[in-house]
Amino acid sequence: MAPLFILQPEQARPNDPRVYANPAELCWRLGIPQTGKAQQNNLDSIRGTAPPFARFLCEAGLRRHPCSGKVLPVGWPSGPFCYAAGMSDVPLPVPAGGTSRGASTPRSTLAVCIAALFALGLLNGALGPLVPRLSARISVPVEEVGAMFMALFLGALLFQLAGGWLNERLGLRLMVVAGTALLAAATLGLTLGLTLPTVLACALLAGAGQGTLDASTNVLVPAVFRERSVSAVNLLHFAFGAGAVLSPKMISLSSSTWGNPMPTLWLAAALGAVAALATWRWALDPNVARPPTSAAGTAIYRQPVLWLLSLVLFLGVGVEIGVGGWTTVYAGRTTALAEGTVANLVSGYWLALMAGRLLGAALGVRLTSRRLAMLAIGGTCLGSVMLILGSGTVGWTVAGTLVVGLGVGPIFPTVVVLGTEAFPAAPSRAVSVIIAASSVGGMLLPTLQGFLLQRVDPLASVGMVAAACCLMALLILPVAWRPWSADARGATG
Repeated sequence: MAPLFILQPEQARPNDPRVYANPAELCWRLGIPQTGKAQQNNLDSIRGTAPPFARFLCEAGLRRHPCSGKVLPVGWPSGPFCYAAGMSDVPLPVPAGGTSRGASTPRSTLAVCIAALFALGLLNGALGPLVPRLSARISVPVEEVGAMFMALFLGALLFQLAGGWLNERLGLRLMVVAGTALLAAATLGLTLGLTLPTVLACALLAGAGQGTLDASTNVLVPAVFRERSVSAVNLLHFAFGAGAVLSPKMISLSSSTWGNPMPTLWLAAALGAVAALATWRWALDPNVARPPTSAAGTAIYRQPVLWLLSLVLFLGVGVEIGVGGWTTVYAGRTTALAEGTVANLVSGYWLALMAGRLLGAALGVRLTSRRLAMLAIGGTCLGSVMLILGSGTVGWTVAGTLVVGLGVGPIFPTVVVLGTEAFPAAPSRAVSVIIAASSVGGMLLPTLQGFLLQRVDPLASVGMVAAACCLMALLILPVAWRPWSADARGATG
């Protein structure tokens, strides 16, 4: 093993490839407690089993320098850094640079992101049931209040598109803090607004918070979990779904108990504020990879893989929202199900979607993101075919709806991880485009499905769902079976 010593700042050279991250980052990357006797015990236990480069980093770094939490980009040292003579060709498997504060770990990072997305789910699930209440409070027609959904969409789309650029300049942790704080403030504003412009402005700000969270959490969580990123991101989006499903129930409960549905939004605002503070304190902040030149930065937008993944999520989110939004009308017209039973079917669909994300989290430790994406899309294809073949039959309609929900659940989080894997040199830019495409699909395809259901034929609407699922399967095949191109992986720089 090469001789070990500590490189002081005056001994280092900028861009020296042998300068590595500081002890705090190594702690959470290696899963070692950062303080006390437990740390020493862990160091002793791994000394004989860790790879040479990890063993030297633990012994030379953690014992001499208890975790200060200060990290600067690799190649520009500040403070004592670990250094191994003759080991410059051995890369350290941690994000370049970044910061780690005190007890910050990948798990604490995931926990605060889950809290933020749960608050976001509470808001999204509450807006529909609150429209009549808001309409009565500000004395405007319901259809005018409905414009807040367009404001929410536009705010989210704008910041999803800008999110890649902002991530690279502000950092992932600050973006999560900003998005959660915006969401909390806008949610509180919705409960206090007394005019339509105020409500629309708050909806626009809430959309900005949502877009910021989408663009940052979906890059931050894969960055700190690496090999388990598929499981972690599926859990993250399970939290969003849980908030969206629980929110209407909470509104019903608060309305019947206190005669006021607003406590649900107050809870969402409070949770968002707490999540923002917790993110600043306990979230890791790995540096965001960014292309070295402007030419390399624009090259990503010419990669077919990016647009294939974007189209997959365009269709996937369109199917997810369309089936959830139109099942009540479709099942009511084509089957003999009672109104209450149809409502239970819709609830079952969303529960199946959440179960799909939990299943994706479990399978994510065993399957690659490509295989899990193919499996999930195959499930939606099967469910949509069941809807077509069993149109008008209660059993087939119920089964097909639940299978579609189970299959579509893991698609969004898994394809997002695929985007970060395909473009490691510019993950923020890739995720920004992919998520923005999903938002557009979630707006356009349910509208088309509703048109077919109302104006053409109910069977045509589920035919559209089946066509979208089959097209997803065709689009994912070249992504799943072919290696990423050199340009896609950032070799252009």
